[in-house]
Amino acid sequence: MSKKITIFDTRYAQAGVSTTDFSKDGGFSPLDKGQNLWVKKGLLYNGPVYTERAGTVYKIVAWAMGYSNDTVVPMAVGDNGSNDGYFYSLASTTGVGTQELTTDTKDFFQFKSDAIYFDGYFYVSSKDDVGRFTNAFGSASYNWWSSIGGHSTLNIYCPHHLIEYDGKIYITDDYKLHSWDGTDSVENAFSIPSNYKITTAVVHKNKMYIFASTDYGTGKDRFVASKCFIWNKITSETEYEDDFEINDKVYSAKVHDGVLYLWCSKAFGYWNGIKFVKIMDLNPTYPVYKQMITNNSEVLMFAHNKDIIAYDGNKYSYLFSTENITALSSHRIDAIFSGYDDDIWASINNKIYKFDFEDNSGDGEGYHRFNRQDFSENVRIDRILIEFGEEMETGSDMPVTFYDENGDVRTIGDMKYSNGDRWYKDFNEVDEECASLQLRIENKTNAKPIKKITAWVTPTGDSVEE
Repeated sequence: MSKKITIFDTRYAQAGVSTTDFSKDGGFSPLDKGQNLWVKKGLLYNGPVYTERAGTVYKIVAWAMGYSNDTVVPMAVGDNGSNDGYFYSLASTTGVGTQELTTDTKDFFQFKSDAIYFDGYFYVSSKDDVGRFTNAFGSASYNWWSSIGGHSTLNIYCPHHLIEYDGKIYITDDYKLHSWDGTDSVENAFSIPSNYKITTAVVHKNKMYIFASTDYGTGKDRFVASKCFIWNKITSETEYEDDFEINDKVYSAKVHDGVLYLWCSKAFGYWNGIKFVKIMDLNPTYPVYKQMITNNSEVLMFAHNKDIIAYDGNKYSYLFSTENITALSSHRIDAIFSGYDDDIWASINNKIYKFDFEDNSGDGEGYHRFNRQDFSENVRIDRILIEFGEEMETGSDMPVTFYDENGDVRTIGDMKYSNGDRWYKDFNEVDEECASLQLRIENKTNAKPIKKITAWVTPTGDSVEE
């Protein structure tokens, strides 16, 4: 008797991607990337369409959003490979970059550099200083911090992140925080124990969470534990009120939808008030820095090596990967940031790429590989029914294959508009024998979202060979 198996439906879409290719704790395998789960809830869409923006924009190491005459003015700092600073304004609706300024007098790095918009100016940190620029780039001072008040230059070995808290900018510098309120600057406005080095900081529930470790390097010492010092400025100008430990290096932190998220050396997760809760593993070779994190109105996103990962508080997926694009397959994603109308922009290979979060009609840019269906005996696949969430259109072409227990690829057939396929495809004469079934759909041309996949299999009576 034939047995009915649900391979995918709306429940699986709500679960996001599985942790590994051999687990079923999500709705599909992580080996294929480029899945958007947020266009229409319950449907599995192809990753968003991307377009390359005109002009060269060097690898972005920091970015900030400012305003000029009530118009959004995104600003980015690029590194040309020699750590020189290239300053760009980015068109708020298109992401096209215009080089405004450049300097070789200061060095700019990922992790060490940061940018913020405060009181009508852009502030940008370099290896040893903080610069200040008007929002229209009419004036610039690359050594602004060290030139006011007789302050020393900053520690060249540590990150200089910029955080707005209680009407002031704070600059992280070794174990110290310097401040600026728009009029007065204070060196060493707050400090933590001197044997710790601040790696990042964020404001959460009107308190500053200052993350630090005994070393701020990114080599083998990246595995050392971190401590978070919680500073409540309302109760004390000079003393932190509490601290807690995390057994990993914390590189970045961001509050989204009221939750404090952390990007550590080996994991992405959140602080629940008692402990760090892991959401997913990260490859420690590719730390997630501050400029690699953004969000739109609904989803938190970050770049990790070649992938853009999206998370909504319940599930995550690999929204995009350069591995799917032949021309970009060898390149990492250096930064991502939110643009106009929920669009996402990314810095890849000295270019800006714009992603339309709501447009998922890209061609030849990824696959959907579903969870493995392992059988305790050999079966014959009789039928596979694939239902779409949208009607196929002219040119739609989505080939279907599957991996068997040996990892060999077998062909099921094509789903094509030209074959008369519209809302579903019924492969009712598959007639393939196997002990394991892992379905794969190619988003070849005008791909449509997957709503449900059902298979019917019949035991053959043959045992699975050990």
